[in-house]
Amino acid sequence: MTSYRATKVLLLAVLAISCQSPGIAGVCSADALSMALASAAPGDHVSIGACTIRGNFAVPAGVTLVGGGPTSIVASGGAMAPVLDVTTGSSTTTIASLTIESSMGQLGIRASGGGMLAVHDVVVSVTRGLGIGARDGALTISHSQLTGPLDATNAASAPTDPSQTGTWGLVGSGATLSLDDVRFSGFAVGAIAVEGGSLDWTDDDTLADLDASRGVGIALFGAHATLTGVELGGMLSGIAMPGVAVVAIPGAGGARTALALTDTTIAHGAGYGVFASNTDVTLTHASVTGVGLVGLQLQGCTLVATQLTLHANGGAGLALLDSGTVQIDGGTISAQSTVALPIDAGTSRVADGIAIRRTSTSTGAIDVALSNVHLDDNPRVGLLIDAAGTAPMRLTLTNVETSATDAGALGVVAQRTMLPAGWDSGVRRTGMTVANDAAFSGMIDVISLVMPPALVAPTL
Repeated sequence: MTSYRATKVLLLAVLAISCQSPGIAGVCSADALSMALASAAPGDHVSIGACTIRGNFAVPAGVTLVGGGPTSIVASGGAMAPVLDVTTGSSTTTIASLTIESSMGQLGIRASGGGMLAVHDVVVSVTRGLGIGARDGALTISHSQLTGPLDATNAASAPTDPSQTGTWGLVGSGATLSLDDVRFSGFAVGAIAVEGGSLDWTDDDTLADLDASRGVGIALFGAHATLTGVELGGMLSGIAMPGVAVVAIPGAGGARTALALTDTTIAHGAGYGVFASNTDVTLTHASVTGVGLVGLQLQGCTLVATQLTLHANGGAGLALLDSGTVQIDGGTISAQSTVALPIDAGTSRVADGIAIRRTSTSTGAIDVALSNVHLDDNPRVGLLIDAAGTAPMRLTLTNVETSATDAGALGVVAQRTMLPAGWDSGVRRTGMTVANDAAFSGMIDVISLVMPPALVAPTL
């Protein structure tokens, strides 16, 4: 006697054969896909043909949902539920080789359950809503693309409501996120948001990994993030958001954020390269070039940098405000452009290589060591130190070279501070900085603290 389960499996097999397109075996209707997923057990594979299936589907823990490539499409159905709602468990759940289209303001993929989800060779296209969200557990994404509807032509006016546009590409809440060869573009609020948990993103090619998104590339809230070989660029401004490649701020309860960039480049964005507050920042062979505002604005942060490149950024290459321990060994900070930035009494046009400031005596004393750093052709000043009338805890300058061709440019100067004779003996001045530094006796407007962008991590 044939069992009910055997009959159901036979029916699904018939549906798969009857619906498949040439060369790709798999289901091609919403009913068939729902039935296949409902009856799948951990270790089972459910295949989608070269077709478009519309609906909202639950993917059980431990199951593999696989298509035949970009022409295997799962698209938004009529409900506001995620297109694919994934339960994770003790064995890995996998989604591979298909396209997911989110167009109704919901998530393309939602993962919950505390287990592992692996996403491989997947395109997530979001016209309204969010791309992928993971709560707790672990999510790996490899060889995939997440795209939203924005570009330079509509960034100034596009809405920020997920019911009207694609807002975020990837959102993690308390999750462990691992990315390898993943690309983001075109999101209205940000490409990636991580609250708690961690982000580990690795890439080994020279293509842009994040571009043409508005607002924020990566937003970190009390998370630990490591980027290796990643290229971030082309951040767009609009809706009072300046276009920041990376924002790192404390999470719930003041949880501190950690950010590490290795062999990572940030280039040609409208706003800041990195804006960080109360974050531990580590930079190794990292570069920020051609962004519209400060390359690295670090407030209340620690910094350890090796072979740092900051070139042609707006206002300053590096602004260190009320920071903890700062160590920079090796690097070139050159040719920043002149833009108006906030100072205490309003705004001022500035163009500095490195600006170090203690804003008041109630904040920690300056603790900075620079070695083997080149400060070249920064139009206003190469290194500016302002200590609010106090002595630094530490200011060590070793093999620091500064040069300028601009008639009014300064090299290395300190103001409102108490320093011993010979404090700058480790500085070699060339060009206009020799005479200009020797004659300097005035005061320079210094970049001030600014509020972090008004960001809230999306709720999953």
